[in-house]
Amino acid sequence: MIKNYNTIDKDLSLTHALEYLSKAENKCLFVLDKKKSVIGTLTDGDVRRSLIKSKDLNNKVGNICNKKFLYFKKDVSKSKIYEIFLKKRTPLIPLLQNKKIVKVYFLDEILNNKKSKLSNNSLKNLEVAVMAGGKGQRLNPFSEVLPKPLIPINGKPVIDHLIENFLNIGVKKIYVTVNYKKNIIKSYLQDQFKNAKITYIEEKKPLGTASSLGLLKKDKEKNLLVINCDTILNINYDKLLDYHINQKNDFTVVAAFKKITVPYGVCEIDKKQILKKIIEKPSTNNLVIVGAYCFKNKLIKHIPKDIFFNMNDFIKKLMIKKYKVGIYPISELDWQDVGEWPEYFKTISNFKSK
Repeated sequence: MIKNYNTIDKDLSLTHALEYLSKAENKCLFVLDKKKSVIGTLTDGDVRRSLIKSKDLNNKVGNICNKKFLYFKKDVSKSKIYEIFLKKRTPLIPLLQNKKIVKVYFLDEILNNKKSKLSNNSLKNLEVAVMAGGKGQRLNPFSEVLPKPLIPINGKPVIDHLIENFLNIGVKKIYVTVNYKKNIIKSYLQDQFKNAKITYIEEKKPLGTASSLGLLKKDKEKNLLVINCDTILNINYDKLLDYHINQKNDFTVVAAFKKITVPYGVCEIDKKQILKKIIEKPSTNNLVIVGAYCFKNKLIKHIPKDIFFNMNDFIKKLMIKKYKVGIYPISELDWQDVGEWPEYFKTISNFKSK
């Protein structure tokens, strides 16, 4: 298999960088100047750190890229290449001559390790909860027949994509919260994932998106990754977990930069209500919650029992109690919400084009 590498011009903005990174297989870009010389590398981590500091999407790539990047010179030996990859575990390293790319070496090819696993230490303390108890009213009339988690995407139910992904990266413990048409969901998963360790958390009645988590066993040492069953993310979950731990967050919200365009001409007026100018279909970039969260399991104690309680209520309560709630920003292109018809059809189209 021939792998490709991706480049980006140093003068492009972070908005462009997020789009480029979402399409880059290894989530790493080589930053080029006008002479096509490599001046640095750019990863989603570089972008994330910049946005947390300044929140300026117009910042140029050349200002934030890693200019102390790792590269090989032309006379490097194969044994040295193997040694460096084994030590650094970086996804790719270029071979440069006169600051130009001659070749790019990839970690999985060098080490013959095609599956990215979470580190043993991180994995040991991670559990996953898939929220699958909702009625899926935005998908009526389909959800009147089948529960939302079993809606097909690319030939298999959406919940398959989630659980397979977590099993592939080595997650050992998965919870699935169920309520609406729970017997259909349980029957399907028990047949489909016979060897997986899946525990079902059953709500007696709908109590919101967070209440069912209060039924989980509290473990101070564990981290819990929670995701809605209609949320498909194209991210490295190990990086999310590492970010959550390294930032010393109590709770981390995954949020996407989504471009929202007003489909009308917008009036800008002065204090006297006099029209100053008309802005045609303005756009803004907003961080929107995608329905995925990572937090310390011990926080479950703050979820009340037997009352309606959503994730936003949970987050607000933690903020009031002065817990550290952080944001893990991703590109809009790395998030697909299949919980409503327009996004569902868009997701199907995206899968077909891959």
